[in-house]
This record gives sequence, C-alpha cells and structure tokens, in this order.
Amino acid sequence: MSRDAALPHRDALRSRFSVTIKDVAVDGTFPAVEFTQRVEAWAAATVEAWSCET
Repeated sequence: MSRDAALPHRDALRSRFSVTIKDVAVDGTFPAVEFTQRVEAWAAATVEAWSCET
C-alpha cells in the first residue's frame, strides 16, 4: 500500500460543544472584533459540555 494514497473524505463528527475554537478563530485569523465575546462563549460552552455526563 502506498503511503501517498489519499484518505477518503469524512465529515467531522458533530461536537458536543455549542461553541468551538473554529468559532473563535472565525476565518483562522482570530479577528479582534468581538474576540472577547467569542472566547467567553467558548469558555461557557466548554464548562457546559464538561458538566453534562454522556
């Protein structure tokens, strides 16, 4: 098997976090506009996800 073979595309699993680092990063640049609000929402979502037993 060739190590250069492309892996099949797979959609990412749905996160149990309502806000993720992708939401904080926006387009990958972590823009300053509303950055604090995005980080606070991410922190709250993290605490909420950790508080829920699955």
